[in-house]
Amino acid sequence: MKAAKVARHAHAKQMVPEARWREMLAPDGTAPALRNQRQYVRNIVLYAMGTKPSLKHLTIGQADKILRAYQVDPAGLWANRRGEPGKNRLTLFTTWSFGILAFLVLCLIPVLGWIGAAVWIVVFVVKMVNRSKRQTYEDMLASTPPPFPAQQYFQEPAAGSQAPAEMLGDPAAGHDGSEPDPSTWPVGPGER
Repeated sequence: MKAAKVARHAHAKQMVPEARWREMLAPDGTAPALRNQRQYVRNIVLYAMGTKPSLKHLTIGQADKILRAYQVDPAGLWANRRGEPGKNRLTLFTTWSFGILAFLVLCLIPVLGWIGAAVWIVVFVVKMVNRSKRQTYEDMLASTPPPFPAQQYFQEPAAGSQAPAEMLGDPAAGHDGSEPDPSTWPVGPGER
């Protein structure tokens, strides 16, 4: 058992380029993933990359793409009843119930309990802020097209293309190639 655990953690971190994330998070029209399914995908990415994405708006199709990118069988989305709404509600209820109960118990302990409760609140707020920032970044990735490489902007027109005559410097289009006359340039308010 211990050897399998060590071997599992011995592999190198697997990074996915931003362009691939844009492709995986593109809207696909499939049903939204449930909480436990999102958590499963987040844990797979955490294990592979070392960072845990937010993925609040994850769909089943996007989850499938992400799992395939990390060579994980997408059947795990449905294993252990992760796809059942009832289990998702129960998981959410028990998580928050335990958290609130533990917080209240900490608050009952004088001084050290209050310090522990304050630390708990600070950690909770920091985690919420960080997840919100990650979600904003993921939303940006999903909503914007990938940038084009710079060489596509500076390529010469292809043979037979119909570029405007002004761009090609055609004298018949009104540009004779000479420098403009400085006397026609606009004059600023202090230069009259």
